[in-house]
Amino acid sequence: RTLQDGDPDGSFRRALATFPDQDMVNRVMDKYFIEGGKNSNKPYKSLPMWSLKPTQLLVEATILGNYAEVWLAKHDDEGEPTGG
Repeated sequence: RTLQDGDPDGSFRRALATFPDQDMVNRVMDKYFIEGGKNSNKPYKSLPMWSLKPTQLLVEATILGNYAEVWLAKHDDEGEPTGG
């Protein structure tokens, strides 16, 4: 949802900029990032449900979401490592 909200502080985009597979990042950004954020009266785009054969998009969005959350937990507001 952060990407669909326009990532107002840029933290998710800063984290994703460090991900080694930028093609994967671009695919997910193209699908879910909304510059300036979505209209408040519009619903969020949903991800497909997990199944025994998940879509590539679901797998990639899950990988990137987890990567970004861990990266952000390990870095301060300026993107410097916290030592944790």
